[in-house]
Amino acid sequence: MDLMDSLFVRPDRGGPGLLLRGAPGVGKTALLDAAAVRAADVGMRVLRASAVAFEVEMNFAALH
Repeated sequence: MDLMDSLFVRPDRGGPGLLLRGAPGVGKTALLDAAAVRAADVGMRVLRASAVAFEVEMNFAALH
């Protein structure tokens, strides 16, 4: 079982989080897309958010 699979073993109980960091172009978005597919496959609700350039100075803009 890889690290991503371990995030979805017990979706009913919450579980560990995962922080993705890296330079632009290393594949963070592709990894998040794959995680969203696996989460949906096990019945988890998947919520996605994205930002726009003018929100760069607003802390936690995606949560507002």
